[in-house]
Amino acid sequence: MHLQLDDVQNADVPVNINEEEQIGGSMDDNANNRASKNQESKLAKALAIYSTIASMGIITVMSSLPMPMMNTYLTNVWNLSLTNAAGIVNIWEGISKILPIVVAYLSDTLMSIYPVHLMRTIVYTIGLGLLAMSIPSVFSKFTGTCSDDQPECIGRTQLIMFFTSLALMAVGIPDTKFLKTELQLKKIKIHPKLPDSDKLSIIVLIIGAIGDDPAQLYENIDQSNVHSLSHTPGLRWLDKATIILPNESQKENKWKLCTVTQVEETKLVIRTIPMFISFTFCGLVKSIGNTYFLEQANNMNRKLGNLKLPILFLPMLQELMKLYWESTLKQRTATYSVIVNSVVCCTIAASVERRRLHDVRRHDLLDYPEEEIPMSVLWLVPQFFFLSMLDSYLEKSVENLFPDEIPLSRRKYLIHFAHGASGVGTVGGVLSVYVVGKISEIGGKNWFQYTLNRSRLDRYYWTLSALGALNIIVSVLSSWKIVLQFLSYVGES
Repeated sequence: MHLQLDDVQNADVPVNINEEEQIGGSMDDNANNRASKNQESKLAKALAIYSTIASMGIITVMSSLPMPMMNTYLTNVWNLSLTNAAGIVNIWEGISKILPIVVAYLSDTLMSIYPVHLMRTIVYTIGLGLLAMSIPSVFSKFTGTCSDDQPECIGRTQLIMFFTSLALMAVGIPDTKFLKTELQLKKIKIHPKLPDSDKLSIIVLIIGAIGDDPAQLYENIDQSNVHSLSHTPGLRWLDKATIILPNESQKENKWKLCTVTQVEETKLVIRTIPMFISFTFCGLVKSIGNTYFLEQANNMNRKLGNLKLPILFLPMLQELMKLYWESTLKQRTATYSVIVNSVVCCTIAASVERRRLHDVRRHDLLDYPEEEIPMSVLWLVPQFFFLSMLDSYLEKSVENLFPDEIPLSRRKYLIHFAHGASGVGTVGGVLSVYVVGKISEIGGKNWFQYTLNRSRLDRYYWTLSALGALNIIVSVLSSWKIVLQFLSYVGES
């Protein structure tokens, strides 16, 4: 019996072992399947992210190509005046920088980032198609107009398609930095929507700061995983909004208590106002790059030996130099050099334009705007060089403007507002031309005439240089005021 029992036990053992191996093997297979599925999911997400960034980069490069030619197209083909053509280009470019604020809000409230990106890409593609069809030689057979690049060949249909294309391109123009910020939010899993109370926090805070003496500051630090800021000196009248009132008074007036974090975030916004003014001025200087700078190059000698350089040579050179500066700039250098470069750029541009006008008068070309001026287009390279530095410094300053204490979900809106301030400056370039032109009429002829040769852009550039110098003084004074407030706070402590 022993042998039979042992045989049975010995026979049962391998059976149990095989069953356990099968169960263990199936569990390992399930784990491997789950791991492979997770890996495939990660790869799919990574592929979607990288393909999105790649497509945004390609279309961003494409979006920078039509606009440098737009100003010369409007003056040569449409026969628009110098200021009207520049106004159309500047308004379009400025609005395209302001709209990402709206897009960022839509991606947070109505839909996710990928549908927004897809819609913008489709809209931009449609806009490019309409822009191409607005050229007289493309759509003349269907509109019944002539196909020559002349003002009389541009009918009502071409006008509608042209301005519709500009609107669609402004809405759909890609913004790589917008996508980069959104993907960072997805990666670190902080994409909180601001509560309704935060949407009015600045208004509540200012109302709460009226009256009362700041004696004790309120902050609920018991909540976990909640962003908070430490108290800082300066703008102390806002600290009144953090005073804890008696319970009955606090219940009666809920507009009288704000946290230290809300106060400090409001202080940060107020302290960046001088920097936003600087961004606006830099946008004003950038507005002359794709308009008046290229209009100067349009009729200059573009020959380099036996090779004739295209007019896109200068914008492409500017973009290449911009990529170089963005890879080498440091945060502090970018922050303190953005306004200085704008002044240097305008000063060089004024000197070059003065020399160009001298050659125009010497060769009696004032009334012949279509004739080539015997002055090399390479004279414009230095001002495009500093314009690329200005653009790079501006991008770097915006990225490093706001401290890391501000949560990324809120910092992205401030970054978009900073870029939007640059767009406001670009649109404001139209107003500045009008105002400066009207003021110049007091002492004689308007500086902005119908053609470039009859205009005095050199004086306008000198005016921008003077405004830039004034902007530097204001920025330095505001910075020193903040430093002195901090030193006085340390001394009192």
